[in-house]
Amino acid sequence: MMISSSIRRLLLLLVGGMIVVLAACDSAPVDKRYLESEDYKQFRKTQKEEYVAQVDNRRTLEKYLNTLVQCKKTTELSFPLQITKNVLKKEGGNCGALTNYFSTGFKVKMVGYSFFKPIFIRWVLLQRETVYKNIELLAVTHKGTTMLDFQKVGKFRKNLSQNISTDIRVSQKGDFVYITSVSERNLIYPIEQQQVITNGYIVNRNGKVSIQQ
Repeated sequence: MMISSSIRRLLLLLVGGMIVVLAACDSAPVDKRYLESEDYKQFRKTQKEEYVAQVDNRRTLEKYLNTLVQCKKTTELSFPLQITKNVLKKEGGNCGALTNYFSTGFKVKMVGYSFFKPIFIRWVLLQRETVYKNIELLAVTHKGTTMLDFQKVGKFRKNLSQNISTDIRVSQKGDFVYITSVSERNLIYPIEQQQVITNGYIVNRNGKVSIQQ
């Protein structure tokens, strides 16, 4: 018996609709099973642990920097100034108070300071204790012995998958200090490529360090 084309199309639509409905019904219990699985519970647990670790790390760093601003100021860096990867080769100041009272996963080297009335900006290299080079440049503002704010403005990193170096230029215009950070990233893995990323930061006279939009 011949089936007309209109009836054939209707049958195809009905069969297709049944497949979609069955697929939707089948996906719901799969999703629910995953949410109740041990794998998902372990994933959520790991997420929470990583978040707590990040918060604790920043709090530890804040305490560390609060002590650092009490250290003796050595090298004054006047505006305009430039900090390049060559700073890693130079001798930097250290502070006995940090060594005596803290046991952390990083070391610091004080590059210098800039005076921006009525506050000071400390330029600090923060070195993570890892197998590969992992160093960050911080701009830390303080007034007297009170830390006001800090921001990571540069990276110097080298490992098997990437090589990152940063050139930092700093200038003052009126009531603001402008920090321009240009990072060159040579990525080796998974795809070899080169990137140049520019970020800007602004420091006001209250010591607030903001990311420039």
